[in-house]
Amino acid sequence: VSQSRYYHKLKGPWQKFRQFVDYDPSHKYVVVSDVATGDGSDYSTIIVFDLTAFKIVATWKDQVIPLFLASILIEVGKEFGYCPIVVENQGGGFTTLQSLKSAGYSNIYYSILQKKDPTTGMKKRKIGLWASEEVRMNGGDRLEEVIRLRELVVPCTILVEEFYNWMWDKDGKRRHAPSKNDGLIMALQHAMYYYFYVYKRHEKNKKTHFLRKNIRDRTNVFCHFEY
Repeated sequence: VSQSRYYHKLKGPWQKFRQFVDYDPSHKYVVVSDVATGDGSDYSTIIVFDLTAFKIVATWKDQVIPLFLASILIEVGKEFGYCPIVVENQGGGFTTLQSLKSAGYSNIYYSILQKKDPTTGMKKRKIGLWASEEVRMNGGDRLEEVIRLRELVVPCTILVEEFYNWMWDKDGKRRHAPSKNDGLIMALQHAMYYYFYVYKRHEKNKKTHFLRKNIRDRTNVFCHFEY
């Protein structure tokens, strides 16, 4: 793998960026971030995931304030074809999302809510990933499944270290061990949710729409008569 241009930035937060696979312009990517509070007690993380090849492409983990994290995410997003950026809309993530929006990044993920807008009749959207218990559980279940079935390779040693401290607590929830952290796992968990419940569903809907349109077009041809 050739070095990413980020490796030439030998100072600051870019020292923590690790890229394992080259960018392929024919592939689709997503950048997922778990945002720390910014008070120095936790880490913000980034996972770059190849949706086409189902691979972890790059990781990043460091202690930065949510506002500065947005500038890093924009650079990473640009490097991977202005791909979607997914950030949890809670805690420091809201600050990061608003900074992304203010900077004009056009491919920010929005959650689709069940409530409808009374003026348009369409479902409401909320900037960022609304990480409900269902979203967390589904993403975590999928992550465990693909690792157990060896469908996902984990090339990052820092991420592997986090897995050693990831456990089920007495409340039936996945958590990191005391005094440890799981920022990269959280980002990867959200990447799994995005892949299986957003990207795959969207691709399936596109295929269904294409097939229906194809059938409709053929029907119109067969039913066209000249008198």
